[in-house]
Amino acid sequence: MANFLLVFVLMCCMAVKVDASQVVRLGPIDLNPSLSISEGYNDNVFFINAQKNGSWFTTINPRLQFTRKWNRLSFDMSYSLTDIRYASFSQNDTTTNLLSSSSHWIFNYRNKLDLISSLSFGQNPIGTNLTQGSVDTQNLKPVKYTRNNYQATYQFGAQGAQGNLIFRAGYSEINYDSQTSAPTPLVLTRYSYQDNYNINLGGTFLYKVMPKTQALFEINHILIKYTNKQATILNNNYYQTNYLFGATWKAAGKTTGSIKLGMFDLQYDDGRKTNLGLTGMINVTWQPWTYSGFTLTASQNNLPNIGIGTGSYINQKQFSLGWLHTWSPRLNSQLQLMAGTQNYVGTTPETSDTSMGMTVGLNYRMRPWLGFGLSYTYNRRDSNRNSYNYDQNMMVLNVNLTL
Repeated sequence: MANFLLVFVLMCCMAVKVDASQVVRLGPIDLNPSLSISEGYNDNVFFINAQKNGSWFTTINPRLQFTRKWNRLSFDMSYSLTDIRYASFSQNDTTTNLLSSSSHWIFNYRNKLDLISSLSFGQNPIGTNLTQGSVDTQNLKPVKYTRNNYQATYQFGAQGAQGNLIFRAGYSEINYDSQTSAPTPLVLTRYSYQDNYNINLGGTFLYKVMPKTQALFEINHILIKYTNKQATILNNNYYQTNYLFGATWKAAGKTTGSIKLGMFDLQYDDGRKTNLGLTGMINVTWQPWTYSGFTLTASQNNLPNIGIGTGSYINQKQFSLGWLHTWSPRLNSQLQLMAGTQNYVGTTPETSDTSMGMTVGLNYRMRPWLGFGLSYTYNRRDSNRNSYNYDQNMMVLNVNLTL
């Protein structure tokens, strides 16, 4: 496959130059096609140190985006396919199809509506999600899933007004296929108990306290319901309400960000003890120069338990720091540092993890329509369950084609 990639790159370099500002016009619709091809090496394909195996892999990612604009409405629809093939472990090959759409309505200067939807048919690689920590890699295959998501956001208030209101509503659902390569019927159906849907409702009130600073108060309500609960597993359906205070700002054109801090109130359907705790998120971008910028994000929140025992939910803390620097109009570099903890509440035995990671990359735009990238990624996970410990190194070279 590496020889094919080399030939492909040489053909691209010899091709006729295409203006990057051009799109394919299909009547009133604009079409933006793109293609990314990557060749890389992963030294821990199954995310487990007990059976650490490395392999070369190839990723092909074509994408089509359709755009239609009217006077007060814009609509986008896109389709992408991500196909990953391993040279040494073909049982871990995955294919993901994603269809998504979005629309932005401006009814007048005070009323705006955004709609987002997506449908994906994908596969989680062996060693992640529902098969994390598995040592029987020969008798497993990537777990297939179907996920759909719908989100609506309505904003009332003019830009620059003293106050603004934002209302949100959403629904998402994920369903897992049975494992078909395991040796016993018990394993063939074991993933269905993680099928779930999520309903979320929320609102935010923004109040301008300075020309470029707004204070905020936000309430979010989330319902998690498992649709195929097994008799031997606790009823982990729960609903959670988050109460958040904070601010958003844009200072002197160099610093933008938001901070939201508050508490969560989590309650189970079966009347178990209510869980109260802290939650929040920070997102800050600092760009001291036009060619260089830093991004800091931090969050603490709860997630549905996936893949570890019969735990109730996951309390997760995450931190990341990124740096993007443009060396020339054609060359830029990026650095990303990540760290986090996960506490799986209600698991037996109790489970907790710490994780860290780093990505460093270099991107070169040879032509407006042709780019190359080289990246290195390191990930590490330390858990009180030995089978969940892993460290992983990946090197990737990619070619990007766009109009």
